[in-house]
Amino acid sequence: MFLQVDAVLFDLDETLIDSFKGQQAAHIEVSKMLISSLKLRGIQVNFQDLLRQVSDFDDEMEVKLIRERDNWWPTLFRMLGGRRLSKKTAQRLTKAYWTAYANNSPPYEDAIPTLEYLRSKGYKIGLVTDTDGTPGMKRWRVALTGLEKYVDAVVVGGEDIMERKPSPELFLLAARRLGAPAERCLMVGDKAFVDIKGAIAAGMKAILIHRREWDIPLKPHHTIHRLAELRSLL
Repeated sequence: MFLQVDAVLFDLDETLIDSFKGQQAAHIEVSKMLISSLKLRGIQVNFQDLLRQVSDFDDEMEVKLIRERDNWWPTLFRMLGGRRLSKKTAQRLTKAYWTAYANNSPPYEDAIPTLEYLRSKGYKIGLVTDTDGTPGMKRWRVALTGLEKYVDAVVVGGEDIMERKPSPELFLLAARRLGAPAERCLMVGDKAFVDIKGAIAAGMKAILIHRREWDIPLKPHHTIHRLAELRSLL
């Protein structure tokens, strides 16, 4: 046994579920809607260029920890040359974004087998994730994945607790709900700047699952590339 722990906590997006596919689908839907709104104002934009801008903007907001999509779209619309975007249109864009995202973000092929394996070995399993900015949206997405039945506790930052990642409070709340001391918990996540930073601040062990480069220098206790690799570490 490499890591001596009683509980394993997971992030959701790009850790347990392939939300990169969902994000791409969401960007396409939003780009279609934005192009229509821009055309009504006489602004012509190349679709592929717009798609790249939407993707880059999404990543920028992720790093800045700005989750409320309703606030994204007016800013992005102005960047594209538009002026005022109505609140109703922003809400429609958010709904389209999350619908496409959720419907195209399946669990990674080794997610459920890994969770089943951990449960069979007696580990408590937690999910530590942040609000999507729309109350209830994250829990709806969790339910849609079918992963809930493998998890003993779910903590949504910004909803179950005021704080969001990388605040250690989310991780400590999950530990309490699982009945495990922080030092006996392991966090697995794909973003060092929130998952690893928060877990280490809470006194937990932390494993980074490398899905893509974020170019942010934070050292986890270990790095893996597939969830199945956890079997050799626990």
